[in-house]
Formats: sequence, structure tokens, C-alpha cells
Amino acid sequence: MRWLRHQFRAHLADRKTRWRAERDCLGCRLMEQILVILLAGGVGERLYPLTRDHAKPAVLFGGTYRLIDVTLSNCVNSGLRRVYILTQHKALSLNRHIRNTWHFLPPELGEFIEILPPMKRMRD
Repeated sequence: MRWLRHQFRAHLADRKTRWRAERDCLGCRLMEQILVILLAGGVGERLYPLTRDHAKPAVLFGGTYRLIDVTLSNCVNSGLRRVYILTQHKALSLNRHIRNTWHFLPPELGEFIEILPPMKRMRD
């Protein structure tokens, strides 16, 4: 009887381990398919003295960082590595910062941080 209980417990433990591995693998596959879209074009009226020359996400934070760095760091560290950033208001410094700082993701693996500026479609 003891032997049977031991075998049953071993079987259950093995099943739990396999289930956890499958669940983790499924989570990885789902994370690879998620597309992040960040809206980073705010005027920043309440931060006016700081946003006179820059968009709100481009405001300096903690010396050399920008406000958008916190959000992008959270995305990358969470495994979300397909990111589009929609910019609009005074986006030049923000675009430069993202282009110069966040260029390390390998596009061959489908990972990117891409800036999408506003566009106006002209009708024919």
C-alpha cells in the first residue's frame, strides 16, 4: 500500500511540474505576441515650466533620464519588447532620445521600439 501511495504522489508531482512548464511556455508565447502602444504626445500644461521646450515624456527626470524611460524600462523588463510610441507635441527631443538610447533590441527577433509620428493622409 505504501508503494502505491508513493507512486501516486510521484505521478502527481510529475504532472504538476509538466503543467507548470507548459503554463510558463504558454506565457512566454503570449508575451511574444503582445504589441505595446504608448501614447507619448502630451502637452503637459500642468508641468508648463518644464514642458515649454519639450513634450511631457521628454522632460528630464533624475539627471539623465526622461519620463518615458520609466515606462520603456518597465516594458522591456516585463518581456514586452514590441513597442510603438505615438508622438505628437514637440516630439523632436523625444524622438532623438529614443533613437539614441533605446536601439539595443534585435529586430531579427521581432523586437523593436519604434516611433510613429503623426501623419495626415491626403485624399486623392
